[in-house]
Amino acid sequence: AKHFKNYYLIGALVLGGVGLYALYILFERKFLKSLLVGLSIFFSIHTIYNLVTSLRFKKEILTTRLQDQNGLRQAMQKADFLLFKPEWMWGPSPDYGLIFGLSYVRHRDRYKEIIHGIKPEVLTFEGNDRSLMNMRVLNIPDTALVDKTIVTVDQSVRPAKEILDFLHARLEIIGVDSIYGTPETPIICIRTGKSISPIQ
Repeated sequence: AKHFKNYYLIGALVLGGVGLYALYILFERKFLKSLLVGLSIFFSIHTIYNLVTSLRFKKEILTTRLQDQNGLRQAMQKADFLLFKPEWMWGPSPDYGLIFGLSYVRHRDRYKEIIHGIKPEVLTFEGNDRSLMNMRVLNIPDTALVDKTIVTVDQSVRPAKEILDFLHARLEIIGVDSIYGTPETPIICIRTGKSISPIQ
């Protein structure tokens, strides 16, 4: 929707410029012409300021996302599983696109190769009363998680505590470390031991 809004705004700005020029020609009084020019300059400066502010904000977001992506990629290379709780929000790597339904239309194939070249074992947390799933398709028994290293993220809408509580009830947890992350996306590494109880 936001992209279509930009298209509408472009048309409105073009027509607005033509309209202002027509008004400028029609007005003969010098005072009205000066007022019209002043308003045009004011709105132009306001638009440019908003554009610069928006670009600066987008640059900061992009930098943060790239840091998260690189950090998660490095963590995945040392882990057996990448575990997420599915939510509809952006994330630090193309894995989010595969798991949460975001669309990387133009570069989907390239992103897919990157993901499967690093770590294909991507698990999703579906709730305490359900087993973990591989890419939201195949059920994963708790025995498959014995003596493994699991990487997850700790975000406000996707807290690591839920996953830790889930694993604690089923597996021996040997260690939990915060290995990387920005304030928005801390990355947690979980090392498991033996199985305690099977996932129902």
